[in-house]
Amino acid sequence: MRQLPEFMMLTGLETRDLEAAEREYLHRLISTLPIEKVRELLEMLR
Repeated sequence: MRQLPEFMMLTGLETRDLEAAEREYLHRLISTLPIEKVRELLEMLR
C-alpha cells in the first residue's frame, strides 16, 4: 500500500474535490490569458 501513488488511495468524493479544484485553477489561469492564446489552446485541443 505504501508504494501506491497517493491519488489511488483517495475516496471518490476526495477525487471529485481534487478534480474540481484543478478545473477551477485552470479556469482562473485561462481567464488571465490574452484571447489569442486562448484560441491557440483551443486549436491544440481540437
